[in-house]
Amino acid sequence: MSALSNRIKKPAPGESQNSGTGHHLTFAGISFPATGLRGFPGCNGWTGARKIGRLKNKGNALIKGKRIGLRHLVESDIELFARAASDPALRGEFLPTRMKSPQAVRKKWNENGFSSDDSETLLICDENGRVIGDVSHVRARPYSTCRELGWSIYEPADRGVGYGGDAIATLVDYLFVNWQINRLECCLNPMNMASRRVAEKAGFVKEGNLKEVVFFNAEFRDLEIYGLLRSVWHARRQLA
Repeated sequence: MSALSNRIKKPAPGESQNSGTGHHLTFAGISFPATGLRGFPGCNGWTGARKIGRLKNKGNALIKGKRIGLRHLVESDIELFARAASDPALRGEFLPTRMKSPQAVRKKWNENGFSSDDSETLLICDENGRVIGDVSHVRARPYSTCRELGWSIYEPADRGVGYGGDAIATLVDYLFVNWQINRLECCLNPMNMASRRVAEKAGFVKEGNLKEVVFFNAEFRDLEIYGLLRSVWHARRQLA
C-alpha cells in the first residue's frame, strides 16, 4: 500500500511537535478544511473538530476530534507506553495480561516509531495534552486492504466519559480519508459492553463470532467481529 499525501508523518526519534499550517482537503465529495487551533498546551496546530487533514510540521502532526487529539509517539512517551503495555491496572479487564519488557517496547520504537504500513499506534491526548490512551490500526489479513482497529483508555477515571468513542470516530475518519481501503473491522470480547457501544456508535455492525481465537486468562476465548464499509461511512457523513 503506497503512502498518500495526507497521512500523518511520524516524528523522528527524539523529535517533538511544532505548530504548523493547515490546508483544505476534499475527498469523495466531502470537504475537510484543516484549520489550526490554539489553546491546547503542547499541541499547537491541531485540526478543527474531526476535520481530517494533515498538518505538515517539522515534528509531530496531530489530528483532533471533538475532545481529543491523536498523535504519534515521541521518545518522552516511551516510559508511559511501556507501562501501559504491561500494567494490568492500565490495561483493564479485557486485554491480555502478558507483560512486555521496556526493552522490547523501546526496540519496536527504534525500528519504526510504532508506525508502518502494516501497523500504526497513535496516542490519545485530552484537551490539556495529557496522554490518556492509544488507538491502533493493523493490516487485518495479507490478501486485503482491510484494517483492524484497537483502542485503550489507560486510567479507570478516564473511561466511560466519551474519550474512547471520540478517538475511534476520529481514527475512522482519518483512515477512510487517507488510506485506500474499503473496510475497517474490530474484534471484541463479548463481555466488553463499553467497547461494543464505542464500535456501534462509530458505525460498526456485528458480523459474526470467531470461536476460541484468542488465549486470555488461561483459556481460549471467542471474539465478536464488527465491520464498517466505506459506503456506510460515507452515507453517515452525508447525514451528519
